[in-house]
Amino acid sequence: LPTHVVVGLPALSPTMESGTISKWMLKEGDSFGPGDVLCQVETDKATVDFESQEDGIVGKILVPAGSKEIKVGDPILITVEEESSVEAFKNHKGEETSTVETSNEVAPSKPSQPIKEIETEKKFTPKSGAKNSTGRIFASPKAKYLANQMNYPLEKITGTGPNGRIISADVYEYKEISEPIKSPEDFDQVEEYSSVHQTEDFSDLLRQKMTLSKQTIPHYYLTVDLNLDEMLESMKLLNQSSSEGDEISLNVLLVKAASLACKAVPSVNSFWMENFVRQFEEVNINLFMASEFGVISPLIRNVQSKGIKAISNEIKDLTESVKEKSADKSIHQSGTFSVINLGSYGINSLSPIVVPPQACILGLGAAERKVVPSDSPSKDEVYKISTYLKATLSCDHRVVDGAVGAQWLQAYKKLVENPITLLL
Repeated sequence: LPTHVVVGLPALSPTMESGTISKWMLKEGDSFGPGDVLCQVETDKATVDFESQEDGIVGKILVPAGSKEIKVGDPILITVEEESSVEAFKNHKGEETSTVETSNEVAPSKPSQPIKEIETEKKFTPKSGAKNSTGRIFASPKAKYLANQMNYPLEKITGTGPNGRIISADVYEYKEISEPIKSPEDFDQVEEYSSVHQTEDFSDLLRQKMTLSKQTIPHYYLTVDLNLDEMLESMKLLNQSSSEGDEISLNVLLVKAASLACKAVPSVNSFWMENFVRQFEEVNINLFMASEFGVISPLIRNVQSKGIKAISNEIKDLTESVKEKSADKSIHQSGTFSVINLGSYGINSLSPIVVPPQACILGLGAAERKVVPSDSPSKDEVYKISTYLKATLSCDHRVVDGAVGAQWLQAYKKLVENPITLLL
């Protein structure tokens, strides 16, 4: 058979398990391009257009309009590259062949065992993409679209989907280290400029991720006020025996609390993998910090299992290595959760952008002293002064809905306001 693709019914909503094709917008032999509607599908919530993300020709419609209860992933359409190939599929039923790929990635029903750690071997060591006997690279339509937007070569991206198929998360994770950094001198100058500096390679990758994230991820934000009185008192006690320069900071305690909240509400500690969610056992946190030429996000691994002192030392070492530009490339890999603290800049609150493929990021503002009603008011003391901090959780609604995000912030607030639990 000629080169072709068997297109499966995609999941057009987070809870969709099956659907009904109400109308085909194209017929066999019609050509289409990115953005063209192939068919209309009735999901469990609404009627949604199934749009193509690449060029092709309709070779064979496998499921007629009106067919009901089609499971996600079931073949519905065959596409070909050449119009002359349409005739070859006149009587084709959609059976799998060596040249067939499905258009959606379906999660296994139950993983054989819990995922204990993030697989990071592929980072910074790109391998060739999976190919079939004809040399065609297996990649989802969204992965092809993202790779084209980010100017990444598909043949150098390692696929982690079924049978080595390249999915969108692989494109987000890929970075070609040998890619030269563009200099401002490479562009035509319209006005005079006062200085020129090269941007950090990893900062460039972060900028690209942030741009795509804001364009494609359905963000929402939840904010809560945290009472820091108990945590600040605990910090003083922990630092009583510490030497100068070896003290534990408030940020360390807040990061530790975030890791334990991720264990309490594990849905937050996840990746969005297009058609399924990958949940992790370990909490590996990317801690955003400023470098000379931009923001970077070095990785702290297995935070939930480390002691407060160990986390403090690791953050100090990371900060020092970033300043000296001696940080190992491995620390720039993606974790399972991110934290950004702008309190030192006097920022009251912030709503950070989710870092794909992660599901959430926590934004922390400055600690502020406020006059609030006393817990047990007496004649002499109706009000008291307490220290508060605003924490905002930015979430990807495809992975974490509002109720789950609220549960995470509730767990985080309880940990911060009862810091003794951080030692348990």
